[in-house]
Amino acid sequence: YKFTKEKYEKVTDSSPLYSIDCEMCYNIDGEMEVVWFAMVNENLECIYETYVKPRKKVNNYLTQ
Repeated sequence: YKFTKEKYEKVTDSSPLYSIDCEMCYNIDGEMEVVWFAMVNENLECIYETYVKPRKKVNNYLTQ
């Protein structure tokens, strides 16, 4: 973990809840890279979504 603050507020029942998801691919070197990223809140409302350009050429998008 990498902490971004020195001190955090205590988590409570009213604290916001977020979920993240990403899609990966294999590049030409056989390494995995992120190609899509999304974040939703507790109401399943999309907060952020973006495609990510891989650093290297994609070999397999891992889709059916």
